[in-house]
Amino acid sequence: MILFLSEYMFSIMKSPKIYVNVLIMQRVFCVFITLLSTAVAGPASNLEHADQATFGLLVDGSLTGSGFIVDPSGYALTAAHQISAAQPNLHAQSNFLGRVRLDVVALDRGRDIALLRTRNRKTRYPFIPLATQRLSIAGSVHLLATPNYRHNLVLSGRVARVRIGFEYFKALGHYVAVQYISAHAPAGTSGGPWLNPAGQAVGMQVGLMHTGQGAKPAPAGVAYMVPANDLKAVLDSRESIERPSMRIGVEEFWEQDADYRQQFAAETTGLIVARISKSSRAYRSGLRRGHVIHAVDGRRVSHRDDFLNFIGQKQVADRVELTLIGKNGQNRTISVVLEGI
Repeated sequence: MILFLSEYMFSIMKSPKIYVNVLIMQRVFCVFITLLSTAVAGPASNLEHADQATFGLLVDGSLTGSGFIVDPSGYALTAAHQISAAQPNLHAQSNFLGRVRLDVVALDRGRDIALLRTRNRKTRYPFIPLATQRLSIAGSVHLLATPNYRHNLVLSGRVARVRIGFEYFKALGHYVAVQYISAHAPAGTSGGPWLNPAGQAVGMQVGLMHTGQGAKPAPAGVAYMVPANDLKAVLDSRESIERPSMRIGVEEFWEQDADYRQQFAAETTGLIVARISKSSRAYRSGLRRGHVIHAVDGRRVSHRDDFLNFIGQKQVADRVELTLIGKNGQNRTISVVLEGI
């Protein structure tokens, strides 16, 4: 295209029959080149700007993960699972920021979000704005974080699913609502921003899918991202958000092996209680590991996401009725009061 325009301009200037203002044509050409250069260099420039707003998170002096500044006055975000309830000594550290003290402003543990604020700075901070547009399936995104304690590396991925899913965090004892990114996200990336090509944060890294059993399961190449709208809810309110939960982990009936399924009547569907906190209200109400939840408030459930979406629409302290189905085909109902996380 550039070569074509150059030859076209040269031919016009040589023509004895047509007079063209060469200066105007030169200016048009320069504008075109400038726009083309900006379009090519744009994503890199945006990521370089985001680099200044991303930091490593120090918890009691130990580098545990990542975070990023999301507001020019110094508000920042990171993954809440890196922060204990005991208000640890927190700092942001990067080549651009140096070492800056952080205070916890608000927590949304049901979304694994911690809102922080920096100290000891009077000037405006570089920051990463939150994206407002919807993600597109297979869209390109970039994670700016501290993988394996290598500061501020850019890892690339693609949106694997737009629809929200739920992942059980064993260390937390409850589910977190996430979106899925096809990418590797090693240790140290939790709390880092996922960015679109415009340099806006479409979400925050919080976890990674694994396969297999044992102490060291293998990464599956799928990352968990908290979406931007949940980040915005905490930033806008600047108050902790409590989410309803049963503090259980469930598996879908058809995920079980054939020997297990054969113990139940044909066409049985439901959710198997795979994990449950013994200190939870659900446990005190009689729910146990291995129970099959057939319905909640009279609505049949067979998909994990549908069940957790339904629970998420309730309020803390609401009561729900669980219909349990036994191997003999008989049903019974228990009542569970939802607790806050």
